[in-house]
Amino acid sequence: MLAVADAVLFGDTTSVVCQVLAAALAEPVHARVPNPRPSTFVRVERTGGPAENLVSDGATIVVESWATTEADAHDLAQLCRRALRQATATVVGGVTVYRVTEVSGPGRLPDPESDQARYTQTFTVRVRGA
Repeated sequence: MLAVADAVLFGDTTSVVCQVLAAALAEPVHARVPNPRPSTFVRVERTGGPAENLVSDGATIVVESWATTEADAHDLAQLCRRALRQATATVVGGVTVYRVTEVSGPGRLPDPESDQARYTQTFTVRVRGA
């Protein structure tokens, strides 16, 4: 028999964050590093996070901001940070975003293979299941 907790499904939080960022930025936003890789883009990846209760999922989301210079990567990371903070208490693609909490602010982390400028930051994005 299906339990109540099993009846709740959570939307794709990676897709939700990609939509939020794509609406706020002029740069492309992807869930994977595109091939060929553009000089400036944002990558979003869910790295974990638990269901917090019967209807709330707390996705751990890493946002990477890639650019040709460190200054541009930093500024892009700040734009992502602002857009995600503004996503609290909104509905995106039919998914309710309860709250966005910063876990780790922007940190410089150049790509080890190409040495391309990159900043990463981590958020918990709490969404409602259906």
